[in-house]
Amino acid sequence: YYNKQYGTLWSPGLDLGYFINENLKSFVSVNQAIRIPTFTDLYYDSPGYTPNPNLKPEKVLGLEAGVKYFRKNVVTTVSVFDRMGRDLIDWVKTDPQAN
Repeated sequence: YYNKQYGTLWSPGLDLGYFINENLKSFVSVNQAIRIPTFTDLYYDSPGYTPNPNLKPEKVLGLEAGVKYFRKNVVTTVSVFDRMGRDLIDWVKTDPQAN
């Protein structure tokens, strides 16, 4: 992904799966997601909210591993996952009474 303000940003992913037998599949997934700050994130100002024009793109690394069980028309999945973020973009309400 290319953006004039932030340059080139990569969002790669890798998904691997292995059938243990005809009904059971193991899998692992590693993916990176990005989110560019919006005009609202950077410049919107209202009571209780303060914009931040110095925000950087949000980057999140997602990891997941698990197994899938197939039986006729039913798929059961059990997995564990983790999300690790950097430069997360979120609104924080500074005044609970403000709209």
